[in-house]
Amino acid sequence: DVVCSSDELPRWVRSSTSSLMTGDQLTCGCHRVFDCVGSSDSIQQALRVVAPGGEVDMVGMPGNVSLELTTLWHRETAIRGVYAYTRADFDTAIDVVRRLDLGRLVSATYPLKDFHDAIAHAASAGRRGAVKVAFDMRENM
Repeated sequence: DVVCSSDELPRWVRSSTSSLMTGDQLTCGCHRVFDCVGSSDSIQQALRVVAPGGEVDMVGMPGNVSLELTTLWHRETAIRGVYAYTRADFDTAIDVVRRLDLGRLVSATYPLKDFHDAIAHAASAGRRGAVKVAFDMRENM
């Protein structure tokens, strides 16, 4: 697994997969790409670096996006939405939040009864400047 900045990604994938450039496309690429942002730019970049016949997993919650789908069709790429998590995933996330004090990344909290408002807030995150929207499960809220 590798994490790198978006401006370094095409160069890193090209050198790591021994790809050549054909126009703005790589001849090879990553077999699987996880897009954790969900923006038009991030999805388009994922489509540029995924290998022919590869898969782009959409982990980030996309809003309304505009995409050029010729590459998807031509390279026989699959896009798959990923939404479910296991109990172990949540336990790990809670441990990380406790250790790294990630509370500053939470833009808003909502009581569970206001889940419609929370989802609307998260869906408009880019326009509202939100990073993460969370639920406060305490009774007194």
